[in-house]
Amino acid sequence: MNSTFKTNALRGFKWSFLNKIATQSLSLIFSIVLARLLSPDDFGLFAMITVFLNFGLLFKDFGFGHALIYQKDVSKTEFDSVFVLNMLTGVILTTLFFLLAPTIANFYDEPRLANLTKVFSVVFFIQAFGLVNLIELKKCIDFKSLSVIENSSLLISSLIAIGLAFYGFGVWSLIVRTITNMTLRTIIVFFVSNYRPVLNFNIKVVKKLWRYSMNVSLNGFLTYWVRNLDNLMIGKMLGQQSLGVYNIAYQIILLPISSISNVIKDVLFPSFSSIKNDINIIRSVYLKVIQTIALITFPTLAGIAILSDSFVLILLGEKWSSMISILPLLALVAMPQSIFTVNGTLYLNTGRPDIPLKINIISLPIYAIGFYLGLKLYGVIGLVYAYIIIYVILIIPIYYFSAKNIQLKLRDFIKNLIPVIFATFLMGCTVILTKIFLFSQISLLNFISLILVGIFTYFVIIFALRKYISINKIISEQFNK
Repeated sequence: MNSTFKTNALRGFKWSFLNKIATQSLSLIFSIVLARLLSPDDFGLFAMITVFLNFGLLFKDFGFGHALIYQKDVSKTEFDSVFVLNMLTGVILTTLFFLLAPTIANFYDEPRLANLTKVFSVVFFIQAFGLVNLIELKKCIDFKSLSVIENSSLLISSLIAIGLAFYGFGVWSLIVRTITNMTLRTIIVFFVSNYRPVLNFNIKVVKKLWRYSMNVSLNGFLTYWVRNLDNLMIGKMLGQQSLGVYNIAYQIILLPISSISNVIKDVLFPSFSSIKNDINIIRSVYLKVIQTIALITFPTLAGIAILSDSFVLILLGEKWSSMISILPLLALVAMPQSIFTVNGTLYLNTGRPDIPLKINIISLPIYAIGFYLGLKLYGVIGLVYAYIIIYVILIIPIYYFSAKNIQLKLRDFIKNLIPVIFATFLMGCTVILTKIFLFSQISLLNFISLILVGIFTYFVIIFALRKYISINKIISEQFNK
């Protein structure tokens, strides 16, 4: 395997993995504390705003960040041109969303959203300052610095938010948390990164980068609505209470994907630039990567599904009890999503960002119709069932295009995942039986006991099946050095 790829990927993986573990652990702890201090209504209001504000953040660099990472050699002029473009975009978006605040409030028929959106719109301007610096660190695979930046800003902003929530500031504590986090991250990254911006804009550079970033940018917009259409429709049709419960459930389910899948994706994208023309190496790495992801995400998601009642009632409290029926269903659809998250990296590094774009063009109207019917008939549960049915249908083209792109055979794909699926199934059965016959009462002690039973059972089965599991040995060797 290419030595540059190996060195860069391993170095990046270690720090990115440690970063994500720390970040997601802190996020989970702080989210649990805030969930106990705030109400589903507060989280629902915040989710209503972020549906639109996060969409605006997609315009932050129009995919030029991916283009800068994808290119092997990037000049200072190219970085500067993207910086100037980001600043102009930040000013425009902040102004636009400030003016649109009353319209967003009217859309949801919730007057409180007007002032919340006006204040929150400043994140566009703040984020624009540090985007290119973040890109420079990612291109250099400097995930050690990124770890320091993300975790320090998250820690400080979350502590401030908890203080505000404790003193009764409600949804404003979530708004302040995001703005503070963004501000701190922008300030710190400026001093950590080697890039220093200059107001030097070259339209020819932008046109050249746009050839690559156009499909990435368009796909990003469609992907966003595919993943956030549920929040938009729940908020519009059912209100902030239901949206708050669903949104937190979705965030919980996303934690394993964010911790594992996105770590590997972020590291692979810049690292693959040195081997993007070698399909055989990419295919080999892809199989090992998705198995590694599945080894962690499959049992974690299965555990959340089986212990959803204890998880919600013990950690979040009785006011979130309506989440219990949602978590297992979302965990079911999140399992295949966790491994297919890496597919986007394949398309970008093989120069085919048009493939996910085509998939999303097909997916978006199907999800819109399915979500609407599900909400009309059975509320939030109906939407989740529609989500599962649609994803099962769409998984065929999702797999087909990725497999064709790297010449991957179906039998190799299935053979690669069978040991993990088998181990997860046996672990799940063991935990369910133990829960029924030994720990049927909901308590913190029983909850911890069932988690330990699941971990022990899973590791014993995996150890027994170790000869069928081919995790990248290079990573293991590197960690043992």
